[in-house]
Order: sequence, then structure tokens, then C-alpha cells
Amino acid sequence: MPWAFTVTASSVLARSVHRNVPPTCVGKAGLIVTAHSPADERNSTGAPSTLTVKARAWEASVAIWLVNDGPPRLSTWSPEAAQERAIAPGGGDHTAGVVRLPNVTVVFTPPLTETVACPRLTEPVIPGDDVGTAPLGLIVTPVSPETGEPLVVPLGPAGGGSEMLGSASPSPPQDPAKRATAAISDARGVRMVRDIGLRSRMALGDGLYPTALLRAAASIAPMLDRGLIDEVLRTARRHGGSFAEVFVEERSSTSIRLDDGKVEELTTGLDRGAGVRVALGTTYGYAYSNRLDRDSLLQAAEAASAAVRDDAQGNVVDLTEVHGAGTNRVERPAGELPAAEKVAWLRELDDTARAYSPEVVQVTGVYGDSLQRRLIATSEGVWVQEDRPRIRLVAQVVAKRGDNIQTGFHGPAACGGVEFLDTHGPRATAEVAAKRAVTMLDSIPAPAGEMTVVLGPGMGGVLFHEAVGHPLEADAVDKEASVYRGLVGTKCASELIHGVDDATIPNGWGSYDFDDEAQPSQRTQLFVDGVLQGFLYDRLRAEKDGVPSTGNGRRESYAHPPVARMTNTYILNGASSPADVLSSTASGVYVTSLGGGQVNPASGDFVFGVSEGFLIEDGRPTTPVRGANLIGRAIEVMSAVDAVADDFDTWEGVCGKDGQSAPVGSGSPTLRISKITVGGTGA
Repeated sequence: MPWAFTVTASSVLARSVHRNVPPTCVGKAGLIVTAHSPADERNSTGAPSTLTVKARAWEASVAIWLVNDGPPRLSTWSPEAAQERAIAPGGGDHTAGVVRLPNVTVVFTPPLTETVACPRLTEPVIPGDDVGTAPLGLIVTPVSPETGEPLVVPLGPAGGGSEMLGSASPSPPQDPAKRATAAISDARGVRMVRDIGLRSRMALGDGLYPTALLRAAASIAPMLDRGLIDEVLRTARRHGGSFAEVFVEERSSTSIRLDDGKVEELTTGLDRGAGVRVALGTTYGYAYSNRLDRDSLLQAAEAASAAVRDDAQGNVVDLTEVHGAGTNRVERPAGELPAAEKVAWLRELDDTARAYSPEVVQVTGVYGDSLQRRLIATSEGVWVQEDRPRIRLVAQVVAKRGDNIQTGFHGPAACGGVEFLDTHGPRATAEVAAKRAVTMLDSIPAPAGEMTVVLGPGMGGVLFHEAVGHPLEADAVDKEASVYRGLVGTKCASELIHGVDDATIPNGWGSYDFDDEAQPSQRTQLFVDGVLQGFLYDRLRAEKDGVPSTGNGRRESYAHPPVARMTNTYILNGASSPADVLSSTASGVYVTSLGGGQVNPASGDFVFGVSEGFLIEDGRPTTPVRGANLIGRAIEVMSAVDAVADDFDTWEGVCGKDGQSAPVGSGSPTLRISKITVGGTGA
């Protein structure tokens, strides 16, 4: 008999319960179903109760572990016990009624295995293996074998009515094997199941992991209903202000590091919390909590409201959900894959890099993925929910020849799923990094002085991001700390420069449907024919300047207020070919990889390290050079661009500002700067 929820997965049934210790597979808020003996026996012996083998199912009394941010709480469900409390959606100590049918028995569909679902406390919890967990607020109910529809879902307190899903029968069947096993139900949970419709049944089959259901159902909606959000917003506007917002976040992540063939780090994390902001002009109060219960959220709202003293209490408009275009669609979610498969990618990366050359002496591979779920609600009535999946693969290679040691780095990334690795996989990533490290073993000290520099595809975007993008962020302009202040409509770069900041790029590292202030993303023109078009605005600066927000309000997490940030900042393709750009350059330096850099937004002065570069001699790249730096001033250098090719490429990184980090994309084709200062130690 198929089930509409987790009890079909073989690993849900823990074959043992550790003494005095709840299950540790608690990767997300929800419930875990385990077989158990009575509490006193379990605590003394740790032994599970005996399961009865039936022709079509396994049947047992169970323990339901209700999992919150902290340790799981044990609630015993058996024919003799009545369940009265559960951790409510959102966690904390707030409780909600749970309906239990009498004489509840859980029926597990075969095949059941000897697999221990819950690892020991010393073992890592791997996302994808914790299949016994599920988001709070969802409903455990069987599917009718005759109709394929879910059976009755009880609602409200004991003795309350019932609501039907699909063509459910009006009452549970009397056959124990078909009786509803358990229901965690409140209005939020039922609405959630109704919203996802028939996908819950499609997600499950005989013995399949319910990953599709988890992906469809695990959102912030069941954690915070609109009534609570409305109450928080009204509390936040108690002392007025121009607007209030609530930002709720749940972020799950996996990070693996392989050093010289050994897994040195495998970590998973789950962080959840909310921030409340009340603004008045460009000033605001901000408070956050890593608890999502009603009391904690109202305390945060009161703290944020205390920073604003307006003439009258502010209004809150009824919340209406706004939908985006689905910029970051995923075909194969990374969170569904076992850690072993991800480690295998890193081993392939390690093997490929070492096979490139015997001079490769050290390889570090890093894999990371995350899923950020956001809910943003504003006092103007905007309700936005959006998921941001991220994936990145990094190779760092060290090559050695005698006393000469060089490194190579490559780290492609996307806001997407595992399909990204089809074109940026372990082998390709390792080869780029290994080639850079080995190539630089032949390098000579870089020349110094003023000369022509050709930036390879992607590298002009890195320079553009740092030297130009940061001074164009509206908070820098507002503080009179931008070299571009007052220059909108002025030619500030070569007529070959067409620059944009674009958060609508499908699966771009810095892409999204809505920014962290619930403003829609957009493609913002920065330069057209070298003429400055405008700035990158967050909401506060946009309202001050009387212009629409450009959707650039970003924050690292719920613990940070939003600030104006870039997304994907690009110089667009030109008309030349990269071969022509190089062949028409008599001498100079060809830069294929930039390292760290810094800029003074007020003056536009910048300096960048060159990770990989080559001399240009008679129109072609020749000897690699090391120790080079690019030094210049933004407006002067951008005005000195005299050739732009048509081979656009991107580079992904993490940008720091005001103590916050944000994933950003940059990109450009090959371009030539006719004159720039190169710092080096060579002749």
C-alpha cells in the first residue's frame, strides 16, 4: 500500500534507538518515525520493540520525534497513548493541538531493511539520508489502494470535523492496514497539502524516498502564516515609519573539502531566522531572531519599532502574494544527492589535476551547495516567496619545480542545480586550475611601467565590478563617497563600453526574481556608449532620490539589514574578434586571471593582482609573468579601452561589503586598455 508521506521509505524505520539519546538525523524541522519499546525499557536497554511481519505490511507502535531547531522532543504514539502537544510550525515553545485517531498503528510498506536510519552522534548527518524527517505542519496520511487518493485528513481538536483531499472517503476504513496512522494537522498544514495538490502522491512509490514531496512542500509557508506576519508588521509600525518589512530565511547547506585525496571536512548546516526592519527616510531600526515563534518575532518587531518615532501609527495593507519569473529553475536539486556522490566528484577532480603533470604536488577540491528559502512581507501588502539554490565546485592546485612553487585556481558556480556540472564538471575544473599552476612555473617577473594590457574573457568584468560597480552603488553615492556622483548623463568611459547589472540572467550566480527587499529584479543599464546612465539602488536610497529601486537591496542573511549591492555586472560584447585584438597589440601584458583587488569608491583608485598573465610580443602571448599588479583610476582606465571583442565569459565570486558577503557574477569579453600602469619587479 503506497503512502502519501515518509513511511514508505525503508530508512524511516530506525532499527535501533540509542540509549537516552534521540535520533540525530534532524537535518530539517519535522518528524521522525521510529519503532520503539516503552520509554522505561528503551531508556534502560535501548532495544526496539519487536515488529510483526504481515503479508502486506510491517506493523508497530511508534515514537514520533518532533524536531525543531534544538534537540528533538519525543512524543509517544501508541494504542494506549493520546497525543496532545506538538511543536507548532515555526518552532519555539508555542504548541498546537494534534489530532490522533484511536488505536493508532503505523503500517510500514515492505520492503523494510536493516539499515539504521539515525546515525550515531559522532557520525555526520548527510542531507538526503535523513529521509525520516519532514517539515512541520504537513500531514501523515495513507493513500487508498483502490482510488489512489489520500484518505481523510482530520482537522482541529479531537472531535472536530474533517476535510477531504481529492476523492477521499467520508470516514477512515475499518481495516487497520488502511487506517490513517497519524495526523499532524492544523489549518496551516492542511492548506499546505492542498496547495501542493497531487504532487504528494506522485512523489512516492513503493519504497521510494519522498524527496520530490520534500522539495515541493518544504517552504516557509507552514512556519509563518499570514495572520502572524500581519501581526508582526502591525507591531513594527506601532510608532509609524515609512514602511516595515519582515524577512524570513531558511538556509540548508553542504560543504565538502578534499585535501590530497582525503576528506578533511564534510559539514551540513541548517539556519533559520527572521529580521524585522522599520524605516523612516534613510534611517531604520532592525532586529532579528533565530527563533520563529510568535513571542520572538513580536519582540524583534518591537525592538525595530523603538528606533522610529513618527507622528502616527502606520498602516498595514492586506498581504498579496507576488510571483516571479522563475529565474533560477533547477532540473536536479543538489540537496537530493547523497554526500558520497559529491565526494566522488572531488576525487575525480583530484585525480584529473594530478594526471595533468607530475609537477602537481598538492590538490584541494571544495564542493558546496545550498538552498536558501526566503519569505519577505512588507507593510504595503507585498508577500514574496523565493528559493535560491546554489552550487559551486572549486579546484586549487599547487605545482612545484625545484624551489619554484606556483598555484592555480578555478571555481565555477551557479544559482542552479547539479545540471550545472554537466558543463563545468570536476574534470574541466581541475584541468583549468592545473594548467594555470604548471604554466606559471615557467613565468618570469612581470615588467613595470605604463603599457597596453589586454584582459582575457571575464577579466574585464572583474575589473569593472571593483573599479566601477562599487562606486555606482547608491549608498556610496549618497554618502558623497563615489567618483561618479553627479555624473549621470556624462561620458565616463570609452564609447565601446556598454555595461549592465542584471539579476535576471537565468541561473546566474547573482540572479534572483526579487531582491532582499521584495523588489523585482531587473536589467539595469549602467553605461551606453560610455555614457553613465544611473546608479544601483536599494529601496531607501531610491525613495530618497525619488526614483524606482533597481532591485539591488541585498543582505547576507536574516541577521543583516539590506544594502545596495551588485548582482551580475557585465561589460557586453563588442564587434572585434579576440584574435584581432591580440594580433593588433604590438606589446604589453595579456591577463587571463585576476586575483584580489581593492578600490577607493570616492576617488576610483584601484589595484588588482594578476594571477596568470603573459607578455605580448608581436601580437601574440608568449612568456608567462608573475607578480604583476594593475594600478589605475576607474574613469581614466575605462576611457582608455580601445578594443572590445565578442567572446563574452563570466567569473563568479563572493563580494564583501559592510561586513556582509554576497555571491556576485561578473563578466566581459576580451578587451584592450591602451594605457594602464603595471606594477612588477621585472625590467
